[in-house]
Amino acid sequence: MVGVALDGDRGSDPLREKTVDDQDPPPLVEVRLDTIAELHGRGRLDRRAVDVDVPAAACRRGLGARLGQPDGVQPLVDADGVDVRQSASPASIAGPASRQTQVMRMRLRQIVMVAADLAAAEDRIEQELGLERCYRDPGVATFGLRNALFPIGDQFLEVVSPTQPDTTAGRQIDKRGGDSGYMVIIEVDDLEPLRRRFDEHGARIVYEAVADGIVGLHLHPADVGGAILSVDRADTWGEWPWAGPVWREHVRTGTVNEVLGVVIEADDPAAMSARWAQLLGCDAVDEVVTLPDGGEIRFVPTGDSGEGVSGFVLRADGEDQARSVTICNCRFDLVADS
Repeated sequence: MVGVALDGDRGSDPLREKTVDDQDPPPLVEVRLDTIAELHGRGRLDRRAVDVDVPAAACRRGLGARLGQPDGVQPLVDADGVDVRQSASPASIAGPASRQTQVMRMRLRQIVMVAADLAAAEDRIEQELGLERCYRDPGVATFGLRNALFPIGDQFLEVVSPTQPDTTAGRQIDKRGGDSGYMVIIEVDDLEPLRRRFDEHGARIVYEAVADGIVGLHLHPADVGGAILSVDRADTWGEWPWAGPVWREHVRTGTVNEVLGVVIEADDPAAMSARWAQLLGCDAVDEVVTLPDGGEIRFVPTGDSGEGVSGFVLRADGEDQARSVTICNCRFDLVADS
């Protein structure tokens, strides 16, 4: 999975040719289609992010919306048991993240790093984490990239690497001063409530990745902070077409068996964690956003490389495998059950 360059300054946003008022952005943002085409080897662009006159509804699939009922906010069912959501606005239902009861399923499903030397990164992953590559996406070659995916139980570690100059992955390497964490992918069972949250809270969907059995929404990192965030829905919960047809045959759990969390460095960890919580409809407690069906995103002060993904926490297969290793300049903490 590949996304946009992590430019925190919206004024230097690589997706825009024209300056827009960030305090009151227009509903349609003009983007360079050649830049968008480079973002990903799969899927389609969300037409709401480009300056074309296409109804937003024409770009959506009917996935069905389910929102939780926050305390003190309009209930989902009235006194007669009639569902009020058909007449209620999304904003009146969703409410602040801290007051929303999360109903949809949501879990950390895939973590992504970017590396200048893909083969070296793969060797480190295999040696230190005991994982086996399950897939290379041939489609990304068209966009100047190579990749490799490794299953960790039923979650995934992906590495992407540029094969030509001036790719978004390459610019991320330059910005972070070397290999780096890159992207966080969250599996959900309903995209429509999130589409509304993103729109309500000013987070642009810059790319909609589509393949047989799965859809993913990539958010502009300048609107989120710290990483490229994607929320993805498979037709069947637990399936993951991004990883190829036989990924289960390559699962190796002798060293690690689960992705527990992501560590993101931020200039203001409290503010960035609150932003992620707001967009996902979760709570942020002590700069940690906990997903209801597994996984957490922890925000810590910025180090030498600036804002970005700096580490991951994996469940080790026993105390003898518990340790910390560094791969692609990311710290992997392998922790065993106490």
